[in-house]
Amino acid sequence: MSIKMRFILTFVITLLVISSFIAMFFPMRYRTQSLSFIENKGRGLAEVVSYPAILGLDFRSTPSVMAAVEGLKLVEEYRYVAVFDRDDKLFAQFDLDGVSESQLNKLLKGEMGEDEIGRFIKNDILIIKKPLISGEKKIGTLFLGLTLQKINEEIRDYQALCVLLSLVLLGIGSLVGYLFARGIVRPLSRITVFAESLASRAGDLTQKISIKTKDEIGRVAEAFNNIIDSMHNMVLQIRTTADKVATSSQQLS
Repeated sequence: MSIKMRFILTFVITLLVISSFIAMFFPMRYRTQSLSFIENKGRGLAEVVSYPAILGLDFRSTPSVMAAVEGLKLVEEYRYVAVFDRDDKLFAQFDLDGVSESQLNKLLKGEMGEDEIGRFIKNDILIIKKPLISGEKKIGTLFLGLTLQKINEEIRDYQALCVLLSLVLLGIGSLVGYLFARGIVRPLSRITVFAESLASRAGDLTQKISIKTKDEIGRVAEAFNNIIDSMHNMVLQIRTTADKVATSSQQLS
């Protein structure tokens, strides 16, 4: 494999690794931050709804819970609210379409811890679970569902943008790498051709390499030209000495 191809291949592989990192890392980071934000938001909302839910359980009345839920409906991510009593029976539910009581019971009995607010993502729904405490006793459990559909759509759009930017970076970087490699290899190729010409019988010591760059390749070409000049002068001196010897031999004869 030529130097040019090795250089381009190394450059492209490096850009591919960087592009893959960009396409994977930033969307994942964005998703983590978005989930953290909506989870904190859900915790705050669950805390607000928990007070009327506790009153509703104490007095076995749902209107207070309903009033709090009406306020939640103004939140863009709101999906549903469910309140279970101390016997894990469904006490009140709002907008629970598409979510069965058995699913929530499954979460209630083992999917998440009982001592703290839990988080469970299922079917693009973030479920916040909060125990309802009255005095020092647990009298029920609150489930608050928040939709992740908008966040997931934003993440997909962001990921597509990162992939597009990565491809653009890869394309531009590959072109720059090719031009850079060509800028290095072409002068070296000229030096190689010139050296092979000198090695042949038709080597012309009056020719020079025309490379005017000020980098390392230019310095190599300049040194090569100096060697050619020295060889040319040496050949001239040898030729002059030979002519003098021939003339002297003729005179002596």
